[in-house]
Amino acid sequence: MFAGVKMKIGDEEYIVPAISLGQLRAGVTAQLQEHDALVAAGKTWAAVDIRGQIIYAALRRNYPDLDEAKLLDFLDLSNNGPIWLQVLGVSGFEPGENQAATATETGISNPSTKA
Repeated sequence: MFAGVKMKIGDEEYIVPAISLGQLRAGVTAQLQEHDALVAAGKTWAAVDIRGQIIYAALRRNYPDLDEAKLLDFLDLSNNGPIWLQVLGVSGFEPGENQAATATETGISNPSTKA
């Protein structure tokens, strides 16, 4: 089990670990960049889908048998942002202090791409 942040998602508690370097190399970096571009373009709904994919990738490190459909059923508009910020934070992609007030709103991985 990789270290991470304990979070209740749906009806279960999970330890949300950092995104691995292998995952970043295997496509998560491109997903993060696409997410940030979508947020900057105001395409929030498309960005939320990518968030789900990245959250799933992070959780699979500790829960390789996690069913993606089950996770996506647990994710909703009330918990997507906070879980996303935990994945970013534990992975070292924390928004700067000046961005903290809007981090839940945008949740971008690179504050310099914020429109």
